[in-house]
Amino acid sequence: MTETNSDTTEFAPITTQAEFDAAISERITRVRNRYADYDELKTQAARVEQIEAEHATALAAAVARAEAAESRVGELEASALRLEVATAAGVPVGLLHGATREELEQSAATLNAFRATAARVEPDPNQGRTNATGASSGRFDPRTLFPHI
Repeated sequence: MTETNSDTTEFAPITTQAEFDAAISERITRVRNRYADYDELKTQAARVEQIEAEHATALAAAVARAEAAESRVGELEASALRLEVATAAGVPVGLLHGATREELEQSAATLNAFRATAARVEPDPNQGRTNATGASSGRFDPRTLFPHI
């Protein structure tokens, strides 16, 4: 069962370069047209990459500034909290330890408890006084230094 199509042409072998060029010139033209704007697209892609790099650099700088600002705000808030707790408790700011209000208040309470229990040296009521004659006795009495012993 062989059918012959009248629309088909018989194959003619290509024997010269000119015949080859003529046979594929249409295909070459289509391929060239497909990639005709390749250089322009390459230039645009390079420009887009450059803009993205600039934006990435600017974004990184902005993020760094924001992080520095947030860090500074945190430091200032912590300092204000320490000052507030120290003022309310009546203790020096430098002696407080802790990061939260509760820790700072506990530290202040501990310092105040220590201050209340610390032994205070009472002044000697006889210091600088003379005896009944108006002259100092000239003797040293150690009992006056340690009256509670």
